[in-house]
Amino acid sequence: MFAVVALLPLLALPVLAVWSFALRWRFPDLVPSLYSLRFWEQEYTHLLDLISQSFWLAAASASVALLLAIITLEYRAIHNRSLPAVVIATPLLVPQLSVLFGIQITTYLIPGAHYTLWVVWAHVLYAFPYIYLSLDGPWRSFDPRLQQTARSLAIRNGRPG
Repeated sequence: MFAVVALLPLLALPVLAVWSFALRWRFPDLVPSLYSLRFWEQEYTHLLDLISQSFWLAAASASVALLLAIITLEYRAIHNRSLPAVVIATPLLVPQLSVLFGIQITTYLIPGAHYTLWVVWAHVLYAFPYIYLSLDGPWRSFDPRLQQTARSLAIRNGRPG
């Protein structure tokens, strides 16, 4: 029974693809009687705008989350103090719907229409823990003696060290 319920949405995808090209599809017919690219032509310009905006939002969110993770990991390496893992993993543990609802209400309370900033912040809130956790292991296993060796081999004023 689970396999049938799990496969049902996947079976709808080919029908949706055919439906996007169908111009006329009457009820008893198994296939459309007329096909057209009209719907795709109407939405083409909007689709490119959506794809480019999604790309820039994703790039901005990932870059900010990566920068925050690097700052947090470097701070821990230099000062030997870090945030508790529970604080970092809180966005993963708290129900996402309630947090996003709170962000949405806060957005409406603040004047202005700077929604791009809020969308990036909402994505950073959930991307940061994953990036931090994926970089934490390699950051801990990095040998600081490699940095000392690199500094000793530095070139200054065109001459070695």
